[in-house]
Amino acid sequence: MEELSQRAIDTAVTNGALRDTVTIAEMESYPLQYIANKSRIIIKAVGDLDHSHTDFEDDLPTSNGMAIACGGAKGSPQVSIEKPYGDEILESQRELYAYLKMTPDAVIPLEIGGGNGLQGLIIGASIAMNIPAIDED
Repeated sequence: MEELSQRAIDTAVTNGALRDTVTIAEMESYPLQYIANKSRIIIKAVGDLDHSHTDFEDDLPTSNGMAIACGGAKGSPQVSIEKPYGDEILESQRELYAYLKMTPDAVIPLEIGGGNGLQGLIIGASIAMNIPAIDED
């Protein structure tokens, strides 16, 4: 179990946790049915996110040299209550691309249906960023 716990901690660090803050939050073992002397072991490690290392160049999704953006909010129908009423979503996209020193080649809505699905279309509109909006539905 010690070796598996260490692997869970290492995975948490690889996924962005600060090693000093990582702890084992949960450890469970379930016997596998119909397989003698075998168990399924689940170990969950948690830790604070390391904000000091962010490499946007490695994380930027590209396909054939193109950057595809995604804008909008994700969540339940309650998102319409939480959604900003002004141009905050479009403005946040503009700020992000200014920071990245690039403009996406297209935008894909984050979700299909409702207001969430429309955000990608609004961001891509000719009166906004004037980039193609892709219907991935």
